[in-house]
Amino acid sequence: MTLGYNCTMNRVVSPIFTRNHGWSTRCTRTRASRTHSLSPTHAGSLTEVLRQQCRDFQVRILFEGIQHASIDECRKLGLSHPARVWTRNVLLCDGQQPRIYAHSILPLTRTTHTRLWLRTLGTRPLGDVLFTQPGLPRSPLHYQRLSCHHRLVKSIRHWPLHFPLLARRSVFLIQHTPLLVTEVFLDGHILPVSIF
Repeated sequence: MTLGYNCTMNRVVSPIFTRNHGWSTRCTRTRASRTHSLSPTHAGSLTEVLRQQCRDFQVRILFEGIQHASIDECRKLGLSHPARVWTRNVLLCDGQQPRIYAHSILPLTRTTHTRLWLRTLGTRPLGDVLFTQPGLPRSPLHYQRLSCHHRLVKSIRHWPLHFPLLARRSVFLIQHTPLLVTEVFLDGHILPVSIF
């Protein structure tokens, strides 16, 4: 799938790339994250790394649909709060064991074409699309330690997790459309099958 981006955007410092309230370019690991076999600072595709590590790589969809972005997310994407966004929440798993919780949002005010391919991914990993586009504009990675009260983890906070959780995020520009991708590291947590 070709996303049709403008390569000249690589040389533009977009405000979208620099708004990071509460997020840092410095990765401060949590106690649980020290056991990660995934490197949070790895700039490439975590999907590809997981495929190499996992015996049974799977994508489990938790939610796909329209939601309101958080104030922080609106600031990051330059949207007025409240703003509705297309949201995709998935788990990247090794069999029954979740490794990454991924939260991706796309403004509804942007092009329909871009939104359509996100909506039709199904269980195909988003990384399969993003990292097959050489030169796709992407912001630097930013990191945050998430408490159990953070809005981002509300759908998984009832699981037996050790908070805070380490998260990272970046923005991809696709046809001038910002796609915010946040990845929460669940490595080091043994979660029961009954949670699914």
